[in-house]
Amino acid sequence: MKLSKRWVETFTSVELDNDELVKRVGAQLGAVEEVEDWSSYYAPEIIVAEIVSAKDHPDADKLGVYEVNTGSDTMTVCAGDKTLKEGDKVGYIPPGSDVPVSVRDGEPFTIEERELRGVPSQGMLGSAKELIFGDDHEGVMVLDTDAEIGTSLVEAYELDDLIIDIENKMFTHRPDLFGMLGLAREVAGIQGNQFSSPDWYIEAAKFADGSSDNLPLTVDIEIPELCPRFSAITMSNVEIKPSPLQMQSYLMRVGLRPINNVVDVTNYAMYLTGQPAHAFDYDQVAERTKADGAAIVVRKPSKGEKITLLDGREIEPHADAAMVATDTELISVGGSMGGADTEVSDTTTNIILEAASWDLYSIRRTSFAHGIFTDAVTRFNKGQSPRQTLMAISNMSDLLSEHAGAKQASPLIDVYPAVSDEETITVGHRFVNDRLGSEFTDEDVAQILNNVEIGSQVTNDGVEATIPFWRTDLEYREDLVEEVGRLHGYDNLPIEVPSRLSKPNFRTDNLRLKGRMRQILSAAGAHDIVTYNFVSSDLFAKAGYSQNLIDTAYRIRNSISPELEYMRISLLPSLADKVNANIRSGHGSFALYEINKSHNKEQVEDGLPIENMSLAMVVSSDREQKGSPYYQAKAYLDHLVGKLGLSITYRTEGDGDLSTPLGRSVKSLFANERMAAVEINGRFAGFVGEFSAASKQRFKMPSYSAGFEIDVATLEDVQTEYEAISRYPSSTQDVTLSTPDEVEYSDLKHLVAKSLQSEDFDVLVKPVSIYRAKEGENRRITFRLVFQSNQRTLKTAEINAAVAAMTAKTSDVGIEQI
Repeated sequence: MKLSKRWVETFTSVELDNDELVKRVGAQLGAVEEVEDWSSYYAPEIIVAEIVSAKDHPDADKLGVYEVNTGSDTMTVCAGDKTLKEGDKVGYIPPGSDVPVSVRDGEPFTIEERELRGVPSQGMLGSAKELIFGDDHEGVMVLDTDAEIGTSLVEAYELDDLIIDIENKMFTHRPDLFGMLGLAREVAGIQGNQFSSPDWYIEAAKFADGSSDNLPLTVDIEIPELCPRFSAITMSNVEIKPSPLQMQSYLMRVGLRPINNVVDVTNYAMYLTGQPAHAFDYDQVAERTKADGAAIVVRKPSKGEKITLLDGREIEPHADAAMVATDTELISVGGSMGGADTEVSDTTTNIILEAASWDLYSIRRTSFAHGIFTDAVTRFNKGQSPRQTLMAISNMSDLLSEHAGAKQASPLIDVYPAVSDEETITVGHRFVNDRLGSEFTDEDVAQILNNVEIGSQVTNDGVEATIPFWRTDLEYREDLVEEVGRLHGYDNLPIEVPSRLSKPNFRTDNLRLKGRMRQILSAAGAHDIVTYNFVSSDLFAKAGYSQNLIDTAYRIRNSISPELEYMRISLLPSLADKVNANIRSGHGSFALYEINKSHNKEQVEDGLPIENMSLAMVVSSDREQKGSPYYQAKAYLDHLVGKLGLSITYRTEGDGDLSTPLGRSVKSLFANERMAAVEINGRFAGFVGEFSAASKQRFKMPSYSAGFEIDVATLEDVQTEYEAISRYPSSTQDVTLSTPDEVEYSDLKHLVAKSLQSEDFDVLVKPVSIYRAKEGENRRITFRLVFQSNQRTLKTAEINAAVAAMTAKTSDVGIEQI
């Protein structure tokens, strides 16, 4: 974005010299990429001169011979333009002076006095291109200044300008700074001066009531989500001609090419306010409208529709592009580029002036899809406020009335489905000072904000700031703190670190639990890893997710990579995806675990996704192992839950565990016949199991691979009660029970423990072994019973009696003690 010092000075005084201005802009606005001294292109001798006589060259059909009054002398100049007449003012470049455009291009060309076919030529009359007022090189530029003859061109057109090019990325969050008015406001603010916007920008725009409705217009928005506002008027009796040279010069200084008065006015308004605008040829739009007058419809393109753009390219807009059309065909890519068929040309007499607001994400997608990178796209990409469209149209209509003789020919059309209210933010000086290390009062804070028209007043609660419509970046108190610090100047703040307590933050129960879980698992030989919360659709495919399950995952609309397209609904697939890489790295046997968050669309609170904290683990080995990997994963889980002082049971039947995406996603990875649902203290927590053959194949895991995933909330919500360790010795006894296959191990363990319950002592039941002599025989399950009392040493007789009572109860259900 280019800042013109002279243009800024039309709105506020600049009290800083050029070097200080550049320094302050770089420190308090944005990084300065380049500084251009515009006056350096013009020699002081280049002046405003007047044609006092004009005649044809006697020996050259294309040359005119002119006597030119320089204020101090009369010079004879030959020029390749025979249209000049007596009284015309021109830019005179005397012999010995460099042509301005050649200086700017880095190859200075010095004018010399010489004869052209026998007629002496004492200098040069500059064209618009040679004097850097435009690209026209066909003839001499006739000046429109009231300056006296002999005045330097620099003085006549305020060419002693400083152009400061500021990096666009610095203003990504500041759409107002893509207009000269916004930059002028900031320059006033960093000088500590009060800025006042012109009346036409802050007061309600006034338009004729449309009683003289010569050029009727209708506007319909079919996609308000992509076009929040569309404002337009028609104007008649337009005279197409060059715009004023001062306007052309301002446009050239900031990198815009003058075209004609209508197009220049729309560009001038865009660079002034930051609001892009467009002018259509009314008659061309009406010719493409079925109804009387002209109709504009904002919609998406139909399949197969095409449009020829102003740059000559024909495109077929992508399906979700926001387009401007008549009721029959497309005429513009909304917010990006107009169409060639309805552009303003030399024959245009009636126009439609429009200023609209567009969804920045839609503009960005369309821009990249079709390679459209215009100044309008740059500004709409930053999120211009919809509340300034009328200001832009008001300014443009006034300029066209003045410079093109145009008259309003329709009432204002303003389609604005959703009107936004002004917002206020209250911030106190203590809040500001605590963060900046400053010593501002509320009055100081209010003054700094008022300087840049953030309406602020001191109240009992601090400073109440009313956020102007152009400051779409201000939402929180912290934003105002940053504003105060920046405008005051960070270099002017105390260079010391604010005092802070060194006491560490309070550790929540959740943090303590996660820390304890990591200690237990890491001590047991497992490895803690962290994987991305964002995953790819390929990972979902490896996990065997159904489309219904995938639809519960949040998809990132503008993901930076296909590998980071979705927010995961469980951790286990991410861990399974790391197994093969570790095997190939030479780690033959290992256990990986992760404690992290997952999200899904089915679990929402107050409109926001619930963050599910899960613990997942994968155990795997490419070496020969005894037993089943299921029991290895289960052993880790038993160890963790036991160390946390909780009880755990396993179930192999029932689909009630699939009520959440996490449950369904985990279960889809396991073999149905080698998995179990996990209950912790009677509450469903997750699943443990061996990976299915399909999962192992897709993830390239060894056959010895199993895992689990549980909801950490089931561990966090349990309140564990602790008892003092007994000072009396415990007594241990092993019992072996013969059971048929239909008896579940968990049910048997529960029966044994329940049968031994007593008010006189506690009993801990531990599994020792499971053995079957041959196929078809009953299993033999051995438990170790640990008896303990807090009041006394237990006697052998009462322990034997308890075991006998337990044996009797198990015998009643067909289970025999061996």
